[in-house]
Amino acid sequence: MNTQQNLADLAGRVLISAIFLVAGLNKVTGYAGTQAYMESMVGKQQRVLVERVDHKGVARGYGEHYLPVHFQTTNRTRNRFEEILLTRVLPGGTPVITGSIVQVPQ
Repeated sequence: MNTQQNLADLAGRVLISAIFLVAGLNKVTGYAGTQAYMESMVGKQQRVLVERVDHKGVARGYGEHYLPVHFQTTNRTRNRFEEILLTRVLPGGTPVITGSIVQVPQ
């Protein structure tokens, strides 16, 4: 390989990595945008993967759009899907959406 091709490869890699760095930085610093997006999801129904359920019956998982969701349940089984109606965004540090289980007819 010649020096000119090596420099072109390096420049291409730097430019591609810059795209991902800028996108990641916007996600970290763009809290207001994340909050607004989550609030736009309130009132909608999503399928949520339950990752864990605590001793009070609060299930924690992630919705279809990678949104963190908390809801009350009596089923302690993890790694299952539930249909959840998203009800509100909890105020505070990390944005989390709360919801309630939707009874799906069998």
